[in-house]
Amino acid sequence: MLFFFMLTFLFMMNFSLNFKFILMTLISLEFLILSIFFNIYMMMINSYSNMYMLMYFITFCVCESAMGLSLIVLMNRFEKNSLNQSMSMIMW
Repeated sequence: MLFFFMLTFLFMMNFSLNFKFILMTLISLEFLILSIFFNIYMMMINSYSNMYMLMYFITFCVCESAMGLSLIVLMNRFEKNSLNQSMSMIMW
């Protein structure tokens, strides 16, 4: 259980320090969500509670992932650049 908390902290640090490429930021955000999912899962296993909250959490995570991918597609379409080095939305 401590491993998943340390993993969550590690991915939070990676997410906060890695703003050069938007794709790397989204990947670190997905790993952060995955570690939070495992933390919630371990807490629910230990307390013998319902797993319905995990289904809601996964639903929101999938929506967030789809929005991130659509953001990358829109940036590629409007900027005609596959690197996406800028995190600033002002450049649109």
